[in-house]
Amino acid sequence: MLAVAIAGIVTACTFAAGTAQEQGPRTEGSSGPTLVVVGDSYSEGVDNTVVWPQLLAEKRGYRLVNLSISGTGYMNGGFATTFGDRIKSADIERPSIIIFAGSRNDILFSPAEVGAAAREAFATAQDRFPKARIIAIGPIWDSSTPADAVRAINSAVSQAAEASGVEFVDALSADWLADRSLIHADGIHATDAGQQFLSDGVEEAIPDLP
Repeated sequence: MLAVAIAGIVTACTFAAGTAQEQGPRTEGSSGPTLVVVGDSYSEGVDNTVVWPQLLAEKRGYRLVNLSISGTGYMNGGFATTFGDRIKSADIERPSIIIFAGSRNDILFSPAEVGAAAREAFATAQDRFPKARIIAIGPIWDSSTPADAVRAINSAVSQAAEASGVEFVDALSADWLADRSLIHADGIHATDAGQQFLSDGVEEAIPDLP
């Protein structure tokens, strides 16, 4: 029964991945510091007119490069690429901040695999962009009780971040989307109001952002 439930979660999260692969990175914003976000559907958006990376960038005056693709994670490439693949191949000039966010899409992989992939992604970012501030946000969850598998992935990413000297934000503990009204009818993804809550939550969790 648990395996069926987990498979359902992953299927729901990968729904939009096919089209996201063709879109490529979304670049927008001012000529201020460059913010790069590498994430999943919570950062790319599903039926949203705004997403939290865009809201945060607009408020702080950042130039945004959003490399988020639905259905993906550190291990799960979905119909596209993994977090590590994208930061490795991204054509970005002198980013100031790189945020990895996720991912609940990794729950079908072992925590050990996800942790190793996260460490590799962080190392790639550090090697390519040594002056960038790198932050890892753990899996973002909806208004329901987080599955044990997601808690294990969250711990794996947290440990990988600590081992890599990367800042970590525990989104499960923050519970930004606890209010069911912030979730779409699919029971998983954030509404536009939910995206605003995510933006506010990320900003509050990292108060010393430039």
